[in-house]
Amino acid sequence: MPHDIIMPALGMAQDTGLIVAWHKKTGDAVKATDILMEVETDKATMEVEAGHDGFVAAIHASQGDDVPVGTVIAIITETNDGVQATTPAPAPTAIPELKKDASGRSSAVTGQTDNEVEKSAMTATPNTSSRSQPACMDQQEQPDRILASPKAKRLARERGIDLRSAIKQGLKQPFHVADLDRILPQVAESVHAQQVTIAAEVPIGAFDEFVDWASGEIENFIATSLWLAFAAGSLRQVQGLGHTAPVTIAQNGNCYVNPDQMALSAIQAENNTATPDLTLQNLMGTRLRGVRISNGAPPDENACLTISKSLNGNALQLSLDFDPSVFAPETAIDFLDELAARAENPLRHLL
Repeated sequence: MPHDIIMPALGMAQDTGLIVAWHKKTGDAVKATDILMEVETDKATMEVEAGHDGFVAAIHASQGDDVPVGTVIAIITETNDGVQATTPAPAPTAIPELKKDASGRSSAVTGQTDNEVEKSAMTATPNTSSRSQPACMDQQEQPDRILASPKAKRLARERGIDLRSAIKQGLKQPFHVADLDRILPQVAESVHAQQVTIAAEVPIGAFDEFVDWASGEIENFIATSLWLAFAAGSLRQVQGLGHTAPVTIAQNGNCYVNPDQMALSAIQAENNTATPDLTLQNLMGTRLRGVRISNGAPPDENACLTISKSLNGNALQLSLDFDPSVFAPETAIDFLDELAARAENPLRHLL
């Protein structure tokens, strides 16, 4: 008896699952506890067991496919005989004209080798034979999608590994945690070469005066929240985003969504798993003037803003680290200029 393997529901609200990787191929023997594939949902990447002892008779979905829950994606048979029974007898390549099928066409006419014929027959099902695709199709048809487990993506960000650069350099997806040590040496030099820093300096007088006023007039006002609002508002303006468009700023491991749209006393971190538009490092009140991880990359894939006071305390130092292939230089310049203008005159932000 063949056993249909369906796309499982791995979450309460899951409608589809993204096939990150197949661990078995057609014809392989499997145990019920063997890992058959990896499936990514919106929350995690899970390993899916075969569920049956036997042989993989057919695979109906490719790596990179987003498959609805309940769809049959593979078939496991109890014996290998079932797999072989679907495979037509190979046609000799030396005299193809002597081996014809029922329609009168030889294997030479079809343009397939014996191995290709065998592979096609083993994976095809009624009305779905066109589903057979190369395992790396996601890299050609979906160049912007990064196939990696959430843990691998998180560790890559922490280590300053640009997975998009890895894809551009031809490294195959999906990426796993074990791959990061292999990827780092190959992309570190490229990431470092792409890193750009621009800086600005503005007088601190008006900013300090505004903070002193706000601290006395606004209940629960925190000065660091002002920079979150400045950053989001400046980014929204230079990118031409509307008031309802989400702008996410990360700081100290927390995410703040649309802090420029909130009262200064109400800005709070939110549970948000989206990639931040910008990471803020506020070094005011510390002895530090800048932070950069070892390979020169910002701690996220877009840009990192650093704010500090000058050594004499009379000016604000603003610097922006970014990858020009992700964060356009023109946008970066306009953003930092707008941010500096708000820091120089905070009423500009309120108005």
